[in-house]
Amino acid sequence: AGSRAARRPRRPVFVAAVCEPADDLARAPARARPSTAFAPDRVAEHVLRSLAGLPFDDAARQAFAFSLPYGADAGGIPAAGGHTAPRRSWTPAERAQVDAPLDENAFRAMLRESFSPLLGWAMESPVHHLASPCWAEDERRVSFKLSGATPGSSVTMALQRPNCGEHKDCWLVDSVKYSA
Repeated sequence: AGSRAARRPRRPVFVAAVCEPADDLARAPARARPSTAFAPDRVAEHVLRSLAGLPFDDAARQAFAFSLPYGADAGGIPAAGGHTAPRRSWTPAERAQVDAPLDENAFRAMLRESFSPLLGWAMESPVHHLASPCWAEDERRVSFKLSGATPGSSVTMALQRPNCGEHKDCWLVDSVKYSA
């Protein structure tokens, strides 16, 4: 009996360590941070749920934390003086006109100006996917089309896994399109 107890796998300890970050998305959404443990659909849902259900300051912090850093493919722009590295705009059209890094204040302004329908809306549970995920050939990018804030509306969210930098291999939001 003693040798049998010694051979028991320590699986519960391993599983708890792996699952802990994912549990933070549900248990402490205002304090969650990017992790390689989060699947892209969980990140998309977390960002949308944060925008829908958290107070604006917390929602903006979560959206910023889970957004692709500006210049992520080149390692990103490093944070300066204890500040967080700047992020890319979620709006591809805006990036085509003025591709500039957004600090936290500019990112918050972008959320209020371009994505106000996603702030404080009664989100479906579970999230309703309107189409199958669209994967890029390199499997480092994926897009989801989800139901929106009003009947007939949708949110298309593209996520990417940077291949270098602070958030290497973490799924982060690259762009968002809201269609009413």
